[in-house]
Amino acid sequence: MRRLLNLLILAVLIWSAYWVWGAQKNKTRMTEWILEQREQGWVIKFEALDQMGYPNRFDITLRKPSIRTPDGIIAWQGEFLQSLRLSYKPNHVIIVFPRTQSFELGKKVFYISNKKARASVITGAFQAHRIILEIAGLEVALEDYKIGFSKGQLAILREANQHKFDIKLKNPKSDHNTALNNLTISGDIEMPAAPNSFPIPIINGIDARFTNLKVVIDGKTIISHGAITVSPDLEFGGQIFTSLNILTSSGSQDSHVDHTQIEDIATPFGIRVSRAP
Repeated sequence: MRRLLNLLILAVLIWSAYWVWGAQKNKTRMTEWILEQREQGWVIKFEALDQMGYPNRFDITLRKPSIRTPDGIIAWQGEFLQSLRLSYKPNHVIIVFPRTQSFELGKKVFYISNKKARASVITGAFQAHRIILEIAGLEVALEDYKIGFSKGQLAILREANQHKFDIKLKNPKSDHNTALNNLTISGDIEMPAAPNSFPIPIINGIDARFTNLKVVIDGKTIISHGAITVSPDLEFGGQIFTSLNILTSSGSQDSHVDHTQIEDIATPFGIRVSRAP
């Protein structure tokens, strides 16, 4: 019995030593990655970096982090950001987001809240990535406008030198009682010639941008290849929403869409917004 107990204690000590070694290596890797991104112009700040997860995980938690792209156009900040990794799956990371956060796009600031938001990030050979972000109880507020979704999913897949993305949002609720059930946004992400090691390829490196954007609402295509082409029978909140509401510089008095606001949001991503002649 004593011999078995001694073997058990020895095994625990060996595993604990392995975890301490692995945790320190994991923390060093994260620290070096942050320094590497800063050297490339990214602004990454946080109050503390904690390493936890014993006995079978290596978990990194950044307290009050903020991240800004080198060009300053895109920024994110929240109360925390977690990177969870099983010790025996080094290429699979779970990223946990806080329940409240803010996302800046140019001059626009989006305030985001959710009940649960986690991303599964799998890296493979030749810098391949597969990211699936699942969100429950999503709510996004912009200035005087607010919209929520019961569920949301973002999928990003790298194929050769190109990333493809797909966003699905379900059961929206907005200030304007928008009458739709499903929103799908898909397209490609063009990457710079020399990609860095940023784990979220949607903003991986300077000059990354969206191309071939397509937006579908309840089976109706309203954006194709980056140009807005609204179906004339698309109904929002009991109103018929026509292409004229978007394509003119002012739109009709009944429209809730401001053309300039659309351009402000779309331009940083390389999305073309058409105007009527």
